[in-house]
Amino acid sequence: MAAFAAMSAISVSYPTILRAAGSLNVKWDQSSAGASLDVDAMRLIFSEEFDEDSLNGPKMFAPVHAPYGAGLFDQPGSRSYQIHDGLLTLRAFRRDGVWHSGSVQSANAAQSAGKASFGKRGFACRSCYFEARLRLPKGAEPGFWGAFWLLSPQGNDGHTEIDVIEWYGGDPKGHHQGVHVWPRDRAHSGQSNYRGIPALQDGEWHTYGAQMTSDLILHIYMDRQEISKVVLPPQFSADYYALLTLAVLPKEASTPQEPLMMNADYVRAYVGP
Repeated sequence: MAAFAAMSAISVSYPTILRAAGSLNVKWDQSSAGASLDVDAMRLIFSEEFDEDSLNGPKMFAPVHAPYGAGLFDQPGSRSYQIHDGLLTLRAFRRDGVWHSGSVQSANAAQSAGKASFGKRGFACRSCYFEARLRLPKGAEPGFWGAFWLLSPQGNDGHTEIDVIEWYGGDPKGHHQGVHVWPRDRAHSGQSNYRGIPALQDGEWHTYGAQMTSDLILHIYMDRQEISKVVLPPQFSADYYALLTLAVLPKEASTPQEPLMMNADYVRAYVGP
């Protein structure tokens, strides 16, 4: 979830933000699209059900990630965050002419920076299936830039990123996926993929998931049906932590009806079978 959209493997006109500094040499593959994932055969190893009103750990933290898009990410306690009846609501709104919104993740600042290990606080995993159950707005919602994504902790060579879904409210049928490499000492590179899925704009609950196998094949899912897959280079062999973010798309920042809202029922991770 960089502050731009990377180059798409399928020609689409949206979004038109900044392109990646370099194109990552990977090829998205839809040959297994529609294949089902049997989560019941897996073992649940992480679950944030948003049953407790805490975004300061031990499982989820806010905001940690630096702001991007047209606004700022607020601290917990702001109306950018609400946990009620087992649901997390991320809300984007204007205050004194400035957009404010929310981002949560399963790593604190030290873990994200690669300066602390994961134990009783936070969560990261290699070769897991990560899944979030989300409700996006119904129909078009210009300015909305919501995402479920994964990051590796910062290391000596930088870090990598997997965008399970980026949903742009001005493109309500579009399922955007992406992979990015963020080196410390050279330009970023990335590659995105786009699938048009009418159900994305129905305003109902859906699950969004990603699983990277031990041989670095990344599978992207919606409602546990495969959307696409891609073979990744060796630098993606890493542990990943999960993020839920609602940002505001800069080119549409003057048009939204506020507040913009994204609901989350859970974030989970599984291993197996």
